[in-house]
Amino acid sequence: MKGKHLNKTSLFSLFIPLLCAIIFSTACNRSNNDNNMVYVNGEYVEVVNLSVWYLWPHSHLVSDVFGPMFQNDNPHIRLDITGFGYDREQYLEQIRLAFLTGDAPDLFLIDGLNYKDPDTVRFLADWFPIMHAQPDFYEDDYFMNVFHAASFQEELFAFPTHFIWGMVAVNTNIPGLEHELNQKTGVTAYDLIQLVKSFDSSLYIHQIFDPVMASLLSIANGGYIQRFIDMETRTADFNNQDFINFITAARDFTNPDIPSQLDAYIQIIDSAQEVQLSNKYLFHHLTPFTPQYLFPIENLIFSGHVPLVNHQGELVIEPWTAWGLNENTTPNQRQAAWEFVKFMQTPRFVDIFEIPRMVSTYKPLMRREIVHYAPSDYVFRRNGWVTAEGRIQAVAEGISVLESFAIMPMVDRRIIPDQIVDIKVEVIDQFERGFVTAEQAAEYLQNRVTLALMEMNW
Repeated sequence: MKGKHLNKTSLFSLFIPLLCAIIFSTACNRSNNDNNMVYVNGEYVEVVNLSVWYLWPHSHLVSDVFGPMFQNDNPHIRLDITGFGYDREQYLEQIRLAFLTGDAPDLFLIDGLNYKDPDTVRFLADWFPIMHAQPDFYEDDYFMNVFHAASFQEELFAFPTHFIWGMVAVNTNIPGLEHELNQKTGVTAYDLIQLVKSFDSSLYIHQIFDPVMASLLSIANGGYIQRFIDMETRTADFNNQDFINFITAARDFTNPDIPSQLDAYIQIIDSAQEVQLSNKYLFHHLTPFTPQYLFPIENLIFSGHVPLVNHQGELVIEPWTAWGLNENTTPNQRQAAWEFVKFMQTPRFVDIFEIPRMVSTYKPLMRREIVHYAPSDYVFRRNGWVTAEGRIQAVAEGISVLESFAIMPMVDRRIIPDQIVDIKVEVIDQFERGFVTAEQAAEYLQNRVTLALMEMNW
């Protein structure tokens, strides 16, 4: 009896510390669950905190729509969202300062920052490994050429969700011009000038004088300057007769009196506007948000959608609405960032988007956007547009046209640094206003750009 009594006492004495340990452990676990873990689908998952900064074009959507919806579906990801409205200057100033102080957000819109400058990319993480680690990532769902064009030294520091490029439709009232243009897979600003000389120099090329680059809607489509700058060798070649002739012809063949009519988001050119344009211009310059010229409409005065390319035949694109990722983020934060960026590209959100100016890099979203914003049946009837197989099939063919651009070699317009673009804009503006001659403009550009290239750190 005595032995048994001692046995029970010994067991009980051993049980008390074990019970205390279990209670203590449970309390600790409950505390961890309260602070660092959350119960999701039958298991505890570690909470991931993700700070996000954004700017237009997302406006309030990130904080008011996407953020709450995403967190509802992903309770383990806690978003700390800061918006800067439309104040681009303040946004860029604050994010540059945050980089230097080590307080940069985890995920942020990178538009406006030079994501190909080593002084910037040292703060950024590469998206490519994150993308390819996803089990549901399929390259065929994306315009991969856009990502490669936006990459720097084979790393993707800016994930563009949209992009844009320039195209031209040709004035069908000029005999032979449509046939000539349709023989080309892409045209440069130089090609357009030669076509004006060959067919009808009394008509203009464009409403905007910008013979080298200022926007994707210029006759150079942001790419022709690449003919005169070699970023690999850090050399410029402006001070020559080819450039002098080019800017002189570009000024002569652009209309100085008509402001740009390309400010609208989705621009439908009605029949009356086409008549007015055809009396002044050989070409109508457009982008994918002028959708009617992507569709096989038989009775448009302007016809076609030949892309504007650089001197090497590459489609010059402008990646946009691009997201950057802080180099200091953890693997869990990078995964959360990917999930949030992908969530914002969900095709079912098209109805709440602001009207897009660009083409989505995510093909399912691109298709939904084109269907949603294509000219309506009413617009087709009002303008008397004729299609062989009806509007629905015309829109489907337009989508195929957009997808066909994915196979073209592409180059990012931003391959030319902003400081050089600023020099170009200043000098060419002086030439356009008559303050300097073409020869002086070429010399000034040569000297100033050469110096800027020598001082660059990349």
